[in-house]
Amino acid sequence: MKRILCVDDNQNLLDIYEIILVAEGYTVMTSIFPENMFKLISEFEPHLIILDINMNEINGLDVCKEVKSYINNKNTPVIIISSDESIHTAICDFNATAIILKPFEINDLTSAVKLHLSQTSTFSR
Repeated sequence: MKRILCVDDNQNLLDIYEIILVAEGYTVMTSIFPENMFKLISEFEPHLIILDINMNEINGLDVCKEVKSYINNKNTPVIIISSDESIHTAICDFNATAIILKPFEINDLTSAVKLHLSQTSTFSR
């Protein structure tokens, strides 16, 4: 079963992501504390990460770049969630795999997750 880590400083959104993704058959871990993200990545070994960029104390784009800089995470897709329409440069500048703009439909999230997990299925763990 594919593992997905969701990091956001909004617990309500994390609950929604978890409900949606568990219903799709994924194992989901959520964290409201982005500073614990690297410990969670090490322990949970997610196949995909969903990351909000506008968190209170940490810039999600910098976290994305840092996640992708670690050798074990280079092929781990990171989907950025943002309400900022000008964020599309993040894919190149911060090594994000995809961006989903808020507000979004459930299908936007599930389609992006399925697409990027299928593209990285050769890097199974």
